[in-house]
Formats: sequence, C-alpha cells, structure tokens
Amino acid sequence: MTTNASPPRTAEVQRAWAQLREKGTANREIANRLRVGLDGVIDRFEELYLGDHPHGPGECCKLILGANGEGKTHFLLCIKERALHAGHLVALVEARSVGAAASPFLFGQQILLSLETPPAGGVNEVHPLVTLLRAAVDQKRTALISQNLETDELLLEWAEEMRLCNLQPSDIAEALSDGLKAVMRDDNEATLSSVKKLSLEGRVPPQQQQQILGANLLRSIVRLPRILGFRPLVLLIDEAEGAVAKAGSARRQAFLQFLRFLNDHFALSDQGGAVVLIACTDDFWPGEFDHYTALKGRLSDPGRDSPTERRDASLRSLLRTNKLWVRETFRGAHADYSTLGEAILSLGSQVFPDLDLELQRRNADRLAKVASSQAVIAFIKRPFVKALAMTVDEQADNGQQEELSDSDAQHRFNVAVDQVQTMDDDE
Repeated sequence: MTTNASPPRTAEVQRAWAQLREKGTANREIANRLRVGLDGVIDRFEELYLGDHPHGPGECCKLILGANGEGKTHFLLCIKERALHAGHLVALVEARSVGAAASPFLFGQQILLSLETPPAGGVNEVHPLVTLLRAAVDQKRTALISQNLETDELLLEWAEEMRLCNLQPSDIAEALSDGLKAVMRDDNEATLSSVKKLSLEGRVPPQQQQQILGANLLRSIVRLPRILGFRPLVLLIDEAEGAVAKAGSARRQAFLQFLRFLNDHFALSDQGGAVVLIACTDDFWPGEFDHYTALKGRLSDPGRDSPTERRDASLRSLLRTNKLWVRETFRGAHADYSTLGEAILSLGSQVFPDLDLELQRRNADRLAKVASSQAVIAFIKRPFVKALAMTVDEQADNGQQEELSDSDAQHRFNVAVDQVQTMDDDE
C-alpha cells in the first residue's frame, strides 16, 4: 500500500469518508492513500511502455474501460506520476473540456497548455509552457556540463537550431527558438511573449482548415519531446464518453475518426510515437465503436472479451492488449481486498477515534471473502468499499461495534451492490 508522508487535514478526511460511505469512491486527495493493488500493474506498464523499454511507445494506444467511479481517473493519475518520474512529457486532459470531438486544432492547443515536465513541479504561475522551456534548458545545460563542454555558446546554437525543425504551423519553431533564448538570458517578458506564440494563443483558423492544420499540429506535438530532449509524450484522455454526450451522429463520427488519427498517426507516428491512453465507460465500448469498424478493428483484442479469459491472464499479457478493464488492474484476490480494507479502516480511525480496529478488521475480512469470490467477473470493488465504510459508520455512530456473521457480510455487500447500481442508473 502506498501512502503520502503527511496525513490529510481533518476536513479533507471528513469529505473523503462521506464519499466512501455514500458512493464507494474516493476523491483525488484520498485516492493515492488507497492505492492498493495497483503498484504491480503500474510496474509492468512502465516496463513495457515507459522509460528505457525495448519496444518503443509507438506500440501503445489503449482504451481504459470501467464503470463510473471504478477508478479510471485514478489509474491515469498513477500512470502520469510514473511517466513523469521516468522522464516523459505528460498531458492529462478531459475529452469534453478540450474539444476532442470538435476540432483537432483546438485539441492540440489544449495539449500544449497541459504539458507537464519531469519532475512534476506543479503548475507554473506565469504560463505552463514556461516550465517546459526552463526544464529543457536546464536539462541541456546539465548534459553539456557533464561532457566538459562550453555551455553558453552551445546552448545558443542548440536554441537556434530549433528554427530548422519541421514543426507546423511554422511559427512554433520560431517561438520555440526565441523562448529558449529568452530563458537563457533570464528575460521573463520575452519568455512569456514566446510561449504565448508557442501555444498558438488567439489562433483560431477557419473551420474548414481546422482538420488539416490540427493534424499537422498534433504530428508536431509528437516530435516536440524528443526535440527538447525529453522522453516521448504520454497523452492521457479521460472521460472520452463525455466528448459525445448528447451529441448528434455527425459529432460522434468525427470523434471516432479523431481517435483513429490518434492511434494511426500519434501513437504510431513514424517520427517516434506517443503513449496514448483513452479512458471511457465500458458501455462506450463496443456501443459507439460498433458504428465505426475501422477503429474497432484497431482496438479489438480477439479472445480477450471473456471475463474468465481476462481473469486467468497474467498482468503482462493483459497490458499488451488494446483494451484494459480497470477491474483487471486490481485483480481482486482475498489478500488484495484485505489490504484495501486495512487502508479504509486506517482512514476511518481518523474519523472515529474510538473505532475498534481489530474487530473491524475481522468485518473487513468477511466482506473481502464475499468480494473476492466475484473478482474481475463483476464490478465489485466499489461495492466493497461502500459496504465496509457503511458498516464502520453505522457501528461507530450507534456505539455498538460488533462482528459480522458471514450472512451479515453477504447481505451488506448485496445492499451496497444495489445502491451503487441505483446511483449509476440515476446518473
């Protein structure tokens, strides 16, 4: 289990506990504290697709599938953290908010504004791309010093060479060169001016040109990390279904064509591809994709659609597939649920100081047995979290903490399953 070094503030604990009890989901602050059972899959993912992997990231364009609240965003955040640590540039965006179904050009602009550099140092207060340019200069300077080379002259030559890079629109290359030079002479005003040009601020091409210009921009973004000396881009797109919610068939078709472009020319770019993960609800696949066989064929995994086949596969083989159900990243063994229960109880003890941890561990263990019997075949991680939090909440509130029988545990778990299903239907 991975936890942060310092405990969360009381108000954050109270909010998180209320969400665990009512919905069975954790907020982002608490999610890292409940990162149980994910380290193994993140390790394997890094081995295959990040850092000094042998195959190159261009082999990686995946759908991350799961129901609402099942942990897709949390999984993307864990990948983001690991990718930054491995030296990649990372962009995490929500499909609905960045116009993924509307314009590849606007989407490319949003990727530029979302780029984060290793190590993750927070959002720059002036402009997000300022951080990128400063990190690139620092990294290049360090490399030159390590070779006992004269830094100032070679840095200027390196920055000037950026003008010759084949980046579209062409003013990206010029802005990149000017921005790097401005960083070297510590000219904040000139740096800010350059990154505004680099992000294409205020550029809105005519609608009929946005497809072609957007495709060229995205191809340039794929090349940008290597040009600046970073490892390839990791693009994380969350809530893909939100991009076409309540949209007409034309918008849905445009979005699916856009995903095909990301697969064929972004992840599989001949200039060196990106790692692309697209998170969406499991009913989005195959529902929407059935109408676009060209994309479905690229993202299908023949023989892996049976829950039994997926449950019996190794994590390494699962991670090589094009579709990854989030419930597969948490394999759902009894020990996994027991460890998750321990993390939940640790949080609960901060809400209820008189909690009988030994007794509640036995309750968590009984609920874990029920949950693990259905692992992977059904979505039961969230009901387990909700059932345990409800049990602790009720018993601590009425001051009568008691051990659950096997039938009590089964009943409480079934109630949580029904409540989660009702919440999902209402949404």
